[in-house]
This record gives sequence, C-alpha cells and structure tokens, in this order.
Amino acid sequence: MKPETCRKSRLPVLFIGSQNSSIQPEPGEGTVFTPDANQIMRDYQAFAQAHGRDELEKARRQLKNGKPASDVVEMLTRNLVRKIIHKPCVNLRGEAASGQSCIPASLRTLFDIPDGGR
Repeated sequence: MKPETCRKSRLPVLFIGSQNSSIQPEPGEGTVFTPDANQIMRDYQAFAQAHGRDELEKARRQLKNGKPASDVVEMLTRNLVRKIIHKPCVNLRGEAASGQSCIPASLRTLFDIPDGGR
C-alpha cells in the first residue's frame, strides 16, 4: 500500500493523534492535526518560553553584575538555542541509531530548514 502524500509538498502525510483516535486523514488531505497534536505544540511552546524566561533572568543578573552586554547577548542566544534544540536532536539521533527511519525531507519541512541549513 502506497502511503498518502500531502498535495502541497508531496511528502508523506503526518498523522498525529492518540492511538484510540477515530480521526483518520482522507486520501490526499495532507497533515491532520488532532487535539493531541495541538496540545503537544502548546506544551512545546510553553517549554521554550520557560527556558527563555530562565535565560533572560540569568542575562539580567549578569548585566547587573557588570558583564559586557555583547557577552551577555551571546551567552543568552547560545544557551537558549542549545536548550530548545537539545532534546529533539537527542531523540532524532536515538531513532536513527535504533534503525527507525525519519524521512529527511519531512523533517526539513517540519522545521523549515532548506538544504544547507540556512
């Protein structure tokens, strides 16, 4: 059986939902986001915002202690990016090591990453 593809990108359909969900994508409909997927996206946004608040507080403390603003901004950016991408990268590496396939084109679309990384 050939997997369904998204009309726009021609990538395999990504169905996100609970195992008990009766919602199934119609042929050619593309991505289906169930309430479960919406909650996951809200949770990830809250996760990122919490890390942002933590890093901002660290940056404010360092500025109060006289650290140069350029150093603080670099540290803030570096730490925030590392914290937000760490777990997804670890999980993707783990899946690849265990032989589970991730479709590179789908991941590039999901994360909006063109070939070459920029």
